[in-house]
Amino acid sequence: MSSKKGFSKLKAPKKLKLLITIIDRRKVDFFISALEGYDINVQLILYGHGTYILNKESVSNDKAILLATINEDRVNELLANMEDRYFKTKYGKGIAVVLPLSSLAGVLTYRLLSNTINEES
Repeated sequence: MSSKKGFSKLKAPKKLKLLITIIDRRKVDFFISALEGYDINVQLILYGHGTYILNKESVSNDKAILLATINEDRVNELLANMEDRYFKTKYGKGIAVVLPLSSLAGVLTYRLLSNTINEES
């Protein structure tokens, strides 16, 4: 009987997605603070330089690539909010892509990436 009680506590893990966002480097702090409101626990920022040149003028091509894990059920809400609020600001041009994460190694890794590390099992 005690094994049945243990099974009642188990719940299927939520699927995770990898959010890849390419934005102007000047907007990194703006986007990072926005992402934190969506239970995103792990973020990686990569800095780079774009190749776009407008009429041979010096244009800032400094870009940032944000990688973040997000629960599948929050993706649509986040993308709609990004489009409505953040991509319409000055220097707010960017692109966002969401990819499925098909496998992870270990329960602890999953709990860290899904921001459930402090929840009871």
